[in-house]
Amino acid sequence: MASTDHEDRRDEEETTVAAEDEDTGAHIAPIVKLEEVAVTTGEEHEDAILDMKAKLYRFDKDGNQWKERGVGAVKLLKHKETGKVRLVMRQSKTLKICANHLVLPTMSVQEHAGNDKSCVWHAADYADGELKDELFCIRFASVQNVTEAIQKVAAAYDCKIVEGVLSHQLKQFVIDGNKVVLSVSNPETRVDDAEFEENEVYAIDIVTSTGDGKPKLLDEKQTTVYKRAVDRNYHLKMKASRFIFSEISQKFPIMPFTARALEEKRARLGLVECVNHGLLQPYPVLHEKAGDLVAHIKFTVLLMPNGSDRITSHGLQELQPTKTIEDPEIKSWLALGIKSKKKGGGKKKKGMLSAIVEL
Repeated sequence: MASTDHEDRRDEEETTVAAEDEDTGAHIAPIVKLEEVAVTTGEEHEDAILDMKAKLYRFDKDGNQWKERGVGAVKLLKHKETGKVRLVMRQSKTLKICANHLVLPTMSVQEHAGNDKSCVWHAADYADGELKDELFCIRFASVQNVTEAIQKVAAAYDCKIVEGVLSHQLKQFVIDGNKVVLSVSNPETRVDDAEFEENEVYAIDIVTSTGDGKPKLLDEKQTTVYKRAVDRNYHLKMKASRFIFSEISQKFPIMPFTARALEEKRARLGLVECVNHGLLQPYPVLHEKAGDLVAHIKFTVLLMPNGSDRITSHGLQELQPTKTIEDPEIKSWLALGIKSKKKGGGKKKKGMLSAIVEL
């Protein structure tokens, strides 16, 4: 009898669920009906002749100082019919217009402090809804531009840039300087934006994959390369750890080393405590999925006044790609030489914006 009652209750529950899921065909009209609205940017009749990230400043006359106007994409837009060129810049996060004015041949565009990546000019700007005479300064060539370019080239070949790989500025006895170029920009890995300057040295490190670009650490025991964290201190508890750390401080105080170079036989035991307390920075072995192809490119480059000078390189394996570059912007990058041609006559080189104004 109890079994029969249980079955009856189960049938009632199934019937109730089925009734709840049943489509009654009823139509519920919305309280407020929103019509489709055509969204325009005001750029539909213009072609972009320049589109890149930059930082914009305006001169505050009252405070007698430069104030940041915004960081975002600056565009030079040429009207398809009139041929007039307009400079428009929107802030990257809010998309608020921070510059909007015509670029005229009569404008005086000068390099700021002798840097051709930083230009100063006067303009009658309409970004605030009314014409204002503004003195602007714009800076190009930030490390974020390099991050975007790396990802754009990889995407053209249907590849992903591997996350967590950084390119650092190099200094004497320092292989991981404060200026960092991210290969992949995401909310979890963020660095301060910076500008490239002459006579700087960088170690460019790029890893690309045909997979998802998110390798995994399968076994911590595979890690055999470490580097001393010179800014960290900790009183180690284990005797083996203190012996190991003393040897590392004497032999490898600043540069990476391999565990097999240590004389102490109990190296593995002591390294664990050093890593756990931040005294050593491990270089882990990461794995992509089986079948994914991975390419690693690394070289050292000097940023010289007459161009970039790659001082370490190796012969790349010649492969025939199945993809071809169609993006005109990427083609223009690939057509650039590493070294700039020397200009005779002792003429001062023109800034980026100056050359565009003369077009």
